[in-house]
Amino acid sequence: MTGKIKAFKEVGITVSNLERSVCFYRDLLGFEVLIPYSGVLYRPGTGYPNAWVQYTVLYMGDIWLELVQFLEPVAAYSRPLPLYAPTAPHLGFQVENIEQMYAEFAARGVQFVSPINIEYDGPVIGAKWVYFLDPDGVTLELFDLSGLKQPLTGTLRPSMRP
Repeated sequence: MTGKIKAFKEVGITVSNLERSVCFYRDLLGFEVLIPYSGVLYRPGTGYPNAWVQYTVLYMGDIWLELVQFLEPVAAYSRPLPLYAPTAPHLGFQVENIEQMYAEFAARGVQFVSPINIEYDGPVIGAKWVYFLDPDGVTLELFDLSGLKQPLTGTLRPSMRP
C-alpha cells in the first residue's frame, strides 16, 4: 500500500436542526467554529443523487466535528439508534471535575441517562463517567480520569494522559 492514514481528524453527525446543534456543541460543550454555515449545497457525493445539505464544521483541539443537516432527502426515521445497537456512535469528552460539569449541564437542561458512574473493576478503576444526550438524542459521554487507581498502559501523548 502506497498511501497512509495520517491521523483521525473528523467526526460527522447528521442533525435535524443545524442551528440548534451548533448552539449546543459551541455554547455548551465549548467547540469553536472552523467552517461556518454557508447556505444550502448540492452534495451527490453523499451517495444520494438529489442530496441537498447545510453544514457547519466545529473543532476542539485537533478534532473536527461536522454537523450536517440533510434538507433532501428527508429521513423517515429520525430517532437515533439506542446505544446498544451496532453502528450507534457515542462521543466522549475528558473533563476535570465531572461532578461540577454534571451539575452545570443539568442546570442547563441537558438530559443525562444516569447519575455519574465510578469504575470499580476492569482497566480503569477509579474513573468516573456519565452519558448524556445531544438535541437529537445522540449519546455523548463525560469522563474524568483523575481518580484512576493505576496508570493506563500503552503509549499516550502527554495531552491524552489523565
